[in-house]
Amino acid sequence: MDYSGKGTVDAIVRITDGIKSQLIQKRKVMLICIDGRAAFDLARADVIIESLRILGVGDRTLRWLLDYLSDRKQYVQCGGKRSEVWLVSVGVVQGGLISPDLYNVLTLTLGLWNPESETTTYADDSGELVAADTVEECESAARRVVRGIAEWYDSVGLQINPTKSEIMSFGFEAQELDICGAKVKPTRSIRFLGCHIQDDLRWHTHVETVAVKLRQAAGRIRNCGRLISVDQRRQLYHAWAGGILHANALAYLPHITTSQTRTLQTAANSAVRAVVGAPHVGPVPMTEFRSLLKIESVAHIRDRCLAQYAWTCAPKWDFSGPDTRGRRAGMIPLPDLRGWSGSLTENVAKTMWNKMPSDIKKAQTKEVAKSMIKSWITSQQQ
Repeated sequence: MDYSGKGTVDAIVRITDGIKSQLIQKRKVMLICIDGRAAFDLARADVIIESLRILGVGDRTLRWLLDYLSDRKQYVQCGGKRSEVWLVSVGVVQGGLISPDLYNVLTLTLGLWNPESETTTYADDSGELVAADTVEECESAARRVVRGIAEWYDSVGLQINPTKSEIMSFGFEAQELDICGAKVKPTRSIRFLGCHIQDDLRWHTHVETVAVKLRQAAGRIRNCGRLISVDQRRQLYHAWAGGILHANALAYLPHITTSQTRTLQTAANSAVRAVVGAPHVGPVPMTEFRSLLKIESVAHIRDRCLAQYAWTCAPKWDFSGPDTRGRRAGMIPLPDLRGWSGSLTENVAKTMWNKMPSDIKKAQTKEVAKSMIKSWITSQQQ
């Protein structure tokens, strides 16, 4: 599978849709998130270089990287005082542009270590999905997976932090799990890559967290924007509030309730009020303000992200079948949308695809499609 251009939202969707797919089959599921202690600081250069060699990287690049990772020296400075210089024998550079890529190379074998689980990794965050037909089989497999992860960590020179590792069960109440000698109890919510995944696969915890951040952003805009123009405050909105809404939007916005959407919109509106200098409460033409400021509504962000995802996924969908008017318009037959199947991100995207104009479906490039989708969504919500 091609993982180029993937981000945190793809990892979250992979996990949440993976859980739903197993629940559709009436299976018991566990999510295991193992936290690594000082992961970047303990990454071994020899393992990284050997992994790259196996992947077919050339000798010149390997020598350059080995030189980059070898004989590093560092010291600590506080004010005018400086510690002694010492040699760093392990680890990739904290904050280095290439460090996440090097760590990803190090963790490539993690997904091959446990055939009983489905591994999703993003930099030093990872999640293991374990599924089985019965509770006993699921918990037994989870114990084997944890032992396997511990073996992998030990083999590559990394350390597990059991106090920050978490487990969660779906479809049953799991027992505590032994992780490196610590008894880890199942939790109701796990924060993974900035998203709060709940054991009921609802999103009220994440929605409330985002709403709080939006209201805090509104306060910052009011405090910091008193002496600047509306246009400058609008830029603050996009930086402080818009970024919060857009983060992992595809993972949760298509799946939240109407009430949760209103909660987010109300919180986002508080930031819009701060931009235009409107009172904290009271009637204001909020839709008009958003239109003038070119600020998307929550529903707009949801539909745009979903439409872009649908356009990206379309090439792998099966459009074969009888020659009908719908097929000629580029529509795809929808699967059974009852139960968890109806909340799979890909199935929701298929519904969106069937609503999209044919000219968007025929767009030749992603950039053109994104521009057309944005115009179409805007026209739909005016």
